[in-house]
Amino acid sequence: CFSVPSQYEVQVKGKKIVGSAQVRKKEIVLQHGSLLIELEKDKLFSVFNFPSAKIREKLKTGFKATSLEEILKKKINFSELSEIFPRGFEEEFGVKLTEGKLIEQEEKISKDLLENRYSTYEWNYERKNNQ
Repeated sequence: CFSVPSQYEVQVKGKKIVGSAQVRKKEIVLQHGSLLIELEKDKLFSVFNFPSAKIREKLKTGFKATSLEEILKKKINFSELSEIFPRGFEEEFGVKLTEGKLIEQEEKISKDLLENRYSTYEWNYERKNNQ
């Protein structure tokens, strides 16, 4: 989701920093986002097979993604970021976030889904696109 930035995604100097996906069904919206804290381009490009080293370097040079560490030019502490992030949402949207726990029914549903759906071979390797 970081390979090509679109006009709807968060970019810094033309490079994508947030990957985002959304699905809507009836009255439900599921929004997922990824924020790159660190990006090791050499490591990333080393895991793919390219026809040649020249093509690998060309694609790496033109790669349109960045990270917080690259932008801020400093190492990011995940603990600090996890405290700052909710405050940013509170300030931007004028809300107060509160930490909560799942109720017993939600815990049961979560455990059931993990054991009987998301941990199965069928779900992970054989499912069709419409599931």
